[in-house]
Amino acid sequence: DDKSPSTGMRSIIFGLVVVCLHAAFASQTGAVFNPSRDLGTRLALLALGYDSDLFRNVTCLCWSYLGSISGALIGGLLYDLVFVL
Repeated sequence: DDKSPSTGMRSIIFGLVVVCLHAAFASQTGAVFNPSRDLGTRLALLALGYDSDLFRNVTCLCWSYLGSISGALIGGLLYDLVFVL
């Protein structure tokens, strides 16, 4: 007997997780979960004439890039430990 949620329910659960993450981290990081999206937005605003202070907000840059890079490294390590070794 399979107790896992159906495909449609998985999408709803994933959407709710993203909403909760956005609500929890929006005030600290601007809710940027994808660093390339963050960098593209900053470059577009710089091209539109905004000041270069966009790149001096160290808090947002550190959270978005540090989180993504460390997550990729930890994910790769776990993959190697579980599937390769």
